[in-house]
Amino acid sequence: MADSNHINNLPDGLLLEIFTYLPLIDRKTASQVCRLWDQEAFSARLMTSVRLRISCTMLNSKARSLELLRNSSRPYRNIMITLCGSGACNDIQYEFIVTVLDLFGKSIESFTMIRGCSAAQFKDFVVRMPGLKHVTAYVTEPDKRPVESLVFPVLGKLREVDLEINNDDVLESGQLDVLGMAPNVTQLGITFDKCDEPVQVIDLLEVCAEQLTSLDLFVPHDRIPIDELQLGKLEVLKLRGRAFSYDNNKLYLLFKGLPALKEVHLDFVVTESALRIVCSNCPKLEKLDIKTDILQEKSFKCLETLSNLQVLIVNFINTNMIVGCKPLTSIKEMQIHVDDTYLNNHDYAEQMYRVFPNVRSMKIFFRGFRTKIIDEVFVRQICRTFVNLRKLTVSGEYCLYATVRGFDSPNDLGNVEEFIFIKTGFSIGPSSYTNRIKRLIFDHVNAIDIDVYSIDKFFPKLQYLEFVSCKEIKPDVIVKLRETFPRYVIHYVHLERRWMY
Repeated sequence: MADSNHINNLPDGLLLEIFTYLPLIDRKTASQVCRLWDQEAFSARLMTSVRLRISCTMLNSKARSLELLRNSSRPYRNIMITLCGSGACNDIQYEFIVTVLDLFGKSIESFTMIRGCSAAQFKDFVVRMPGLKHVTAYVTEPDKRPVESLVFPVLGKLREVDLEINNDDVLESGQLDVLGMAPNVTQLGITFDKCDEPVQVIDLLEVCAEQLTSLDLFVPHDRIPIDELQLGKLEVLKLRGRAFSYDNNKLYLLFKGLPALKEVHLDFVVTESALRIVCSNCPKLEKLDIKTDILQEKSFKCLETLSNLQVLIVNFINTNMIVGCKPLTSIKEMQIHVDDTYLNNHDYAEQMYRVFPNVRSMKIFFRGFRTKIIDEVFVRQICRTFVNLRKLTVSGEYCLYATVRGFDSPNDLGNVEEFIFIKTGFSIGPSSYTNRIKRLIFDHVNAIDIDVYSIDKFFPKLQYLEFVSCKEIKPDVIVKLRETFPRYVIHYVHLERRWMY
């Protein structure tokens, strides 16, 4: 008779290797078998995508929560604090966080706190995490201690820092000396939440200007002199806040001083003159993310100067914007939004293809539809027209109860090899047997109107199948699918969040 414990007698490392191929939900199930399996399923190597979330619910049952955490042997590498209330955390919350960090701090590499803390509280947290690599914290008030007591040696290895600043006192106190906190920082995010007066952001940035490669900046007003920034090594810039959309002169002076930019994300409605400023001053640009609501005819001719542009993310592109525009052959990836007005333009796909002929990956957000059905004609036109397209994502995130259906012609899917559906329904005609689809992903798709056990008839070249939080797909369906199609890689996630707790 076989030893019932034989799997635990496998050579060292083999059990861990087996667990590396299991989705997180399956590892959670396996971890309940015995302590050995729990240790292997959640060893340090496999904790990259696992995050410990400290919430109000845990604090409401503080004693029980701490007992469970003390009995855990999992070496958590990521932790998120999402406690209730506003302002700095109170004494009870502070003590609870400190206790948790005393338990797991040595293995923590990423720390995120979705609420305020004082500078002194922040220091007490981070000193308990000597291996910290990434931190997001919201410092809501300065502390009365001397500035020199707020030096954080543990942050010396950090290359990425996010800060939220609610008032100018935090900066004037000198307690947020970025280089003093994290002398090796190269990626910096700053959010000015409630600052009503001009803040000393320029002074804050100047101290690390020579080393910053990425800056994410949000300001609520136009009093910050962004035109004074001189960040010669900056490669990634994200600007958020309506203030940036008003002063083209400031934008011109800003981008003129950023010659190394490769990525630009402008989270506000841009004018044609603003777009021209970006294109004329950023010759190395590889990725552009803009809001195009008010762009006029021929606006996209500005992009002709960007020979390195590979990724274009916009909300809307109407055909007037691309009139007279030469083919932008360097662009390989696009994200666009479409609404009802596009469905009546049967030449839209052809006109888009003329300007973007080499696109290999496209994500389409459908929004504002009057009906509950996303018109499949538009999707078919995209698939047939973009001959180089290999990956297509169709999203109904802005369109409740939307459904994509049709594909009745064998050539409807063109050369697409990977098809992703996000928050849409899905159905397919019985004659769609000829296509190149190898990867098929359903993400929050609650109506899949096909027989999934006959999916090989619809997609004869399929190799990879994934279901993420699909209402009709239960674990027993996945088991049967894996038995029916042993050659497929089938991935199943039933949780709503990207991070698993």
